[in-house]
Amino acid sequence: MLKKIIISIGSVIGVLASGISILDYYNNKSLIDLNGEWIITDTIETGKYKNTTIEFRIFIIQDGKNFTGEGEKITLNGKNVIQKEKSRLELVAGTIQSNIIRVTFIEHGRKRETRGEFKWKKIEKKKLSGEFISTANSRGKSIAIKK
Repeated sequence: MLKKIIISIGSVIGVLASGISILDYYNNKSLIDLNGEWIITDTIETGKYKNTTIEFRIFIIQDGKNFTGEGEKITLNGKNVIQKEKSRLELVAGTIQSNIIRVTFIEHGRKRETRGEFKWKKIEKKKLSGEFISTANSRGKSIAIKK
């Protein structure tokens, strides 16, 4: 009789452990797939560069609800940026919560380093829309489109 009780307890523990593992998997899994190439278009609305539009091509690597990425500036006000004026954009620490995507960034420019944050919402399968703020005393609208 004691042996049957111990076996039953062991079975219950096994089922509970499986359930906890499944819950943990779904809690860490994101419903938004950011992996791959993206074009970010920022329109500056404040500061010295007001009404300037900048595009970056970035590549994102996602792990569950966290991600990082890097890329470079490709256009300024719709014109291709020449090689010596390109700056590297590093997405340092990104997180996804529900349909809100936040990421801190560093733009490694020729003259200075600029830090900031993007905050986007998923509005279509391959489109994010939101805003950015940076240490270059600027903020504005930001759209990211997956290629």
